[in-house]
Amino acid sequence: MDSVKKLKDIIEYLKTKKTLLYEMKDLTTQQTDSITKEDVETLSTLIGKKDDLIKRIMEIDNSFKSAYDSLKAELGVVSLDKSDALPKTLLVELKEQTKEILDLIGDITKIDDDNKKNAQIFKESLANKIRKINNTKQAYHAYFGKSTIFQGSYFIDSKK
Repeated sequence: MDSVKKLKDIIEYLKTKKTLLYEMKDLTTQQTDSITKEDVETLSTLIGKKDDLIKRIMEIDNSFKSAYDSLKAELGVVSLDKSDALPKTLLVELKEQTKEILDLIGDITKIDDDNKKNAQIFKESLANKIRKINNTKQAYHAYFGKSTIFQGSYFIDSKK
């Protein structure tokens, strides 16, 4: 396979990764809404979808790294920028795709950090509600005492 074809494949890996990162950004934004609405079920579903996306992105990253290292070795360079054997337009596109991906990752990270803070606040709110319920339950039992009546089911065997 020639060097130009390999470079085009590398750029395609980056474009695919960028598309998946846009999906991840959308899911992360949806997580913000779920946390705000305190919708734990939707949040859990979104986290599962995000995990699947991360696995797909990791596969692309592995393929990208393999192709990138192979091309560098084939050209005998430390960085593709140092190569005169590749068209400059493709190298510029490679840099642009990489910059867009880094910007997108920065955006996702910022949203995700905000989500973590809001999720922590939500978690503390739930913990306080649970504590309040337990305290109320203890006060009730202290005042009225625990019921000694068995509330379960009975099975009565009849004689034949």
